[in-house]
Amino acid sequence: MDKKLNELLNIKKKGEASIEKKKNFTELLFKEFSKQGINENTVSIMDKGFSFEGAKAIVMYINTLQNKEKMNAVNALFKTKTFKNNNKGITFKLLISLFAELLHMSGPDNNKMIRLIISEVPKNLKNKDGKEFGDINIIIRKYFIHVLSPKTKLPNFRQLDIDDRVFSQFEKVLTQTISEIKNPTKNEKQVIENVLKSLNTEAKPNTEITEKKKQLETNNKKGNKKTVLYKKNDNHTIKKENVNDTKITELENKVRELQLVIEKCRDENKIIGNELHKTFKELEETKKHNAELIQRCNTLQNDLKKHLNILNIFEKNAQNSQKELLNSIASKLKCEYMDFKSAKNIPMTVDLGENLRDQINTIFQLLEKNGISFKEKERSKEIVKK
Repeated sequence: MDKKLNELLNIKKKGEASIEKKKNFTELLFKEFSKQGINENTVSIMDKGFSFEGAKAIVMYINTLQNKEKMNAVNALFKTKTFKNNNKGITFKLLISLFAELLHMSGPDNNKMIRLIISEVPKNLKNKDGKEFGDINIIIRKYFIHVLSPKTKLPNFRQLDIDDRVFSQFEKVLTQTISEIKNPTKNEKQVIENVLKSLNTEAKPNTEITEKKKQLETNNKKGNKKTVLYKKNDNHTIKKENVNDTKITELENKVRELQLVIEKCRDENKIIGNELHKTFKELEETKKHNAELIQRCNTLQNDLKKHLNILNIFEKNAQNSQKELLNSIASKLKCEYMDFKSAKNIPMTVDLGENLRDQINTIFQLLEKNGISFKEKERSKEIVKK
């Protein structure tokens, strides 16, 4: 596991963590999903991390996958022990959070995943004892209504080919919990209205709007001439509606074209990502190989230095021993040299020649004792003569 990810998981008060730390956790968890996929290890990391961020990381990872692999990833999530145990309602929170994150995107594959999540939500409302979680309305508000934007385009959930019994259970859960939300903000009111419309359920009427409608009705009853004018202008309004419908269809076609382009770009990005991953691995291997070669070169250089030092020592010892040998030979031949020097100017006689021959013999014997031999050379000369 990454060191930074481990540090983020060890934060005790995760609710008080900064936005940057939460974003870092989402990015690092996304990298873990990209490396390992959705399995027991990555889902347990997600469970120990920050709220909201786990679903974001999963959706980010799913968007990098091809169309066929997306449903496999969601099914892998549903098979994990963390999902099956639903400890402290983690599965229900994750489903609602995933539901909100997937609604930000449109596409047939996301609709398949949304349909699967809708079918799973009613199954995970209760704990192991068969009791419903007491804070369902808080979970819906925190992990669903608060996450969605008023501009989020929601699909018609009844057109997703969901079983009527399952959809009615999901609709009941969502409408009941939404009605229990106290003091919703302006954005939350708009999101609630959008969700109820997508469920084909009318939102609770606002008192101010209903009073304005009543006033308009009374005014219309008083002024019959105005109603006639509205009837005359009905054809004009119908034409405007037709023009708007054509514009909407054109925009929808453009959106579909852009979605196809986005899918192609995602596939290309995935291919490029795989190539980058391969090159990164090759680069790591070459770095390791270069490091080994550098280490081997350093060891060889150290060995060479050691051998050169040894050779220098041997060379110095040889020079010293050679000097010592020459000095010993010189000291031994000193007496013979003095005799030769004293007899240098004496006329040659038989006795003097015999003495000189004895001296030369002693000199050659001394040289042979010190390793200087002339016998082999004499033998080679005799062989050449023959």
